[in-house]
Amino acid sequence: MSEENEKVNHLRSGLSEDNLAFFKFLQMEDTPYFSAVGHFISDYAGAEAAFHILARSLSGLEDVKARAVFGGMRLEDLVDRIRAMLRLNAVSNENNKMIEECIAQLNKIGGIRHRIVHRSIEIKQAEIHVSNLHTSKSLQIQNESFSIKDLDKMANDCRKIFAKLVFFVFPDALRSVSEDVVDTWLNGPWQYKPVPPKNEGQSKTHKKKELRPQPPSLPE
Repeated sequence: MSEENEKVNHLRSGLSEDNLAFFKFLQMEDTPYFSAVGHFISDYAGAEAAFHILARSLSGLEDVKARAVFGGMRLEDLVDRIRAMLRLNAVSNENNKMIEECIAQLNKIGGIRHRIVHRSIEIKQAEIHVSNLHTSKSLQIQNESFSIKDLDKMANDCRKIFAKLVFFVFPDALRSVSEDVVDTWLNGPWQYKPVPPKNEGQSKTHKKKELRPQPPSLPE
């Protein structure tokens, strides 16, 4: 047993079973689960970065000016600007549809990423369990669980979003990649299918604001 865990066990002595649960997070060891969480969060940041790359490209501004305009902008606001520029630039319906699909998938995954980062995590039964038990404003408790496979699927979807948007901005880069890369990152369905969190209690839930749906597309 590590020295850190021995200290935790000393703190736990004399506590009730209910209070012991609060000390579990002090003894969570470095496991593949947290490695999967780290990869997912990192790949999500990469997908967000791809939307900034897209916005700067669509703006037609010099890079330094585009960064001054879009740098630090919230994803929701950035998406609004991107949609406006897509209409002004008369982007084809096919590419507009591809970008909207990326927005929709990142929106679904983004809610999960937010909850994993800001809620309590416990590993049990070969899954990461995420809950707002200790931070909820009411007795409306949300619980959800994710396997390593779930986290890997979300991370891969984030990478796919990055690839789709970056190759849209830099189409010449496609010449230097293999067909396998194209098939893996540009084609095929999304891997992760979200499952709504389980609610416990009767109070109303305040949902995180989602990105607005796509406006009507322009004719070709």
